[in-house]
Amino acid sequence: MQSTRNAILSLVALGRVNAVEAERLIALCNQNRDEQTALAIGIAVLLLAFFHKLLPTLTQLAGALHPLASLLSNIALFTAHHFSGGIL
Repeated sequence: MQSTRNAILSLVALGRVNAVEAERLIALCNQNRDEQTALAIGIAVLLLAFFHKLLPTLTQLAGALHPLASLLSNIALFTAHHFSGGIL
């Protein structure tokens, strides 16, 4: 973002873009950043929902393979549940 802003300001300094056009370009960059943030949050929520369904199944599978793996996966499941604020 900072490099884009510097590039726009350089264009203003060179006289290739006026101040109004520069403001529009910077506003467009900010809007794009907000859309990217919203997309990243949406993807994170979908991944949490996916792992919410997948993690207990993996815990059961690990328990079937080896008792120590079951213990470790249960600890991982508890930790994920605790630090997600109970969302999982």
